[in-house]
Amino acid sequence: MTSNPTERQIESLTVKTLPKIILHAGKAFIAALVFVLYGCNSDADSDKRIYRSPFDALEDYASCLHQLNSIDMADTKQLIELVKEWKALDDTIASRFFREPYGVENNRTDSSYICIRDSIVMRLGDLAGAQKRTLSDYCLLVASLNTQPADSATLALEKSMHHFLGSMDGTTTFRLTPKATIEKYESMLDSTIASGFTSKQQVFDYLGAEDKAFRSFLEHLPKLGNIPLTKVRDNSAEVMKQIITLASDGSGMFQPTELVTILTMRNNRRLIQNALQCVNDIRTGKVGKDNRASAYMWMIIQPWISFDSLSYSLMSEAQFKTMGILAAETPKCIEKLGNPDFPIDIEELPTLLMCTFISTL
Repeated sequence: MTSNPTERQIESLTVKTLPKIILHAGKAFIAALVFVLYGCNSDADSDKRIYRSPFDALEDYASCLHQLNSIDMADTKQLIELVKEWKALDDTIASRFFREPYGVENNRTDSSYICIRDSIVMRLGDLAGAQKRTLSDYCLLVASLNTQPADSATLALEKSMHHFLGSMDGTTTFRLTPKATIEKYESMLDSTIASGFTSKQQVFDYLGAEDKAFRSFLEHLPKLGNIPLTKVRDNSAEVMKQIITLASDGSGMFQPTELVTILTMRNNRRLIQNALQCVNDIRTGKVGKDNRASAYMWMIIQPWISFDSLSYSLMSEAQFKTMGILAAETPKCIEKLGNPDFPIDIEELPTLLMCTFISTL
């Protein structure tokens, strides 16, 4: 693991109050084979199926549920294959018969489709919870299942943003004391709020300046003590409000989808930076079993409870690799912190994340 952080935001009052701020700011081979034979088949096989009516499709869908109910256990790779097979069948049936309700008969079949689909998702969730899962299991599931098709414009923007954000890694930080770093961060935010944004370039200039300030801030994370961070928190939120309004103020500066992509990628970077810095601090003995332990717990867990399918789809290969590192290191860090009191069951978190992710497919 590198000693330098790589990605997200802490907008808080002090290290002691970080949790509150962050809290605010988803049977083996034979069984799988039977599953495939009885309906949850690949995309190619699904496309070959011929349904004379929605009722034929529902019969096939019900067979898929029946076969899932016959499976007692599935390791993570098997679970992923089961989800893939179900999703292929679901996409085929939904696109042919249940795109939108129309007529009394179709309303009736739509309701049946929804009921069966909900039952399948619930059953897949049961299988996810049938054995202990890890954050590494969750990463594998996301990497295997998270496919969000994007148009050429979005792909071009994503590529450009990765280049833009990656270029910031070569920018040196402030190299100031903790207090002077916070003062410079505050000054940058004050200046931005006062001037506002009249062009796209100004937005990207701010994102670059903010990234440098944030990385400078992270370098002093274990030493922040009781330095007030209220202004950083509040003014950062104010700047974000100003940027978000640029998609709806009639100026045409940003399209909503464009801005969502940009800000999601910005948040991805900051969340990963923050969590990685926390892991590094804990591993190097900069954080003990003191009143900061719970705050560090929140910061380590935050990416896992904040990232959704869009967040993952916009990650670079390097970022997803870092998530794999965080997945492996997080349990070790929590143990090193002395397993402080925490409102989330960390042991059950991977299963909950897997179930939530499956439900959004």
